Amino acid sequence: MKRYLILLFVLTLMLLTACSFRQANAEEPDKSGSDVQQGETSKEQEQETDSAALSALRQEAAGANCPCAIACPNFETDETTFPAIRDALREAYPVLEDAVCVDAGGEEYYVIVPTGNFGDILAGYFAREMGLPVGRLVCASNANNVLTDFLRTGHYDRRRPFYQTVSPSMDILVSSNLERLLYLLSGDDRLVAGLMEKLSACGSYDVPEEMLAKLKELFWAGFCDDEGTKAAIGKVWRDYHYLCDTHTAVAWDVAQQYKRENPNHNPVVILSTASPYKFPAAVLEGIGETARGDEFAVMEQLHAVTGVPVPKNLAGLREREVLHRDVIAPEEMLSYVLEKAGKKNW
Repeated sequence: MKRYLILLFVLTLMLLTACSFRQANAEEPDKSGSDVQQGETSKEQEQETDSAALSALRQEAAGANCPCAIACPNFETDETTFPAIRDALREAYPVLEDAVCVDAGGEEYYVIVPTGNFGDILAGYFAREMGLPVGRLVCASNANNVLTDFLRTGHYDRRRPFYQTVSPSMDILVSSNLERLLYLLSGDDRLVAGLMEKLSACGSYDVPEEMLAKLKELFWAGFCDDEGTKAAIGKVWRDYHYLCDTHTAVAWDVAQQYKRENPNHNPVVILSTASPYKFPAAVLEGIGETARGDEFAVMEQLHAVTGVPVPKNLAGLREREVLHRDVIAPEEMLSYVLEKAGKKNW
């Protein structure tokens, strides 16, 4: 199970790295003269090296007679992206190969992913396309359930109340990574651009029926409000003695919804995304306690009640110096940034 979660994380890093290097390459100024010829020669050598490295990975996959050999040879890249993701791919491939080969003859896993911006679950989709034996991906939302409605109906509508929840990383009404999935499913950049223009101008859009059918085949969706989140934290702690954070609790609750509606479901994996000590007050309430004091005191209280260790990076924050104390109004942001940009130290 751990292999699956590690792979999803690694693939997210690969995605972000590739996108960053694409942007950097696009913004690089043109050069002229002898520097260009020298650069072209060096570039050709790098391409040959990268091509050989990718070929080696493909041959290794084929030689292993592994299902991921079907997907890996189709992993296309170019000179602007492969140098950026080469090392990450070398690290991710053995994990993918091991995970796929171990479970090639077994059932596909269904992965429950708590998400608001559709990032982690998109990485899961990439892993699936690369050959990981993942069946449907289950999108778990909080009370800001715009993704749930969209994946069920094909209608995306951001014109709705915005809720500040105890799972704040999912407090999103416009999921920017969803645009990438829509393009991958349709291959139609004009269609996707039109949908995004409708979202910006009107606040909503509807995908074609063919695309909705693909979405329903790949994804299932559910949501959980704050009350359900805290109830899930308490139940998981009582039944399994596992202390989960608020986002993981949303995924756990949605997993139960999915299993109730699909009694003959495949094995389910829940993606846990954060430490409970990042949201100690809500977690304390979930296990039936009342939070007292500031965030540091609440972390200590949670540790005293559960015995679960506080992560070192969070435990040491109290002794760290506060570097930034300025509070500004939104309309002052531009002038503030320009002022700070002119200073060497701030």
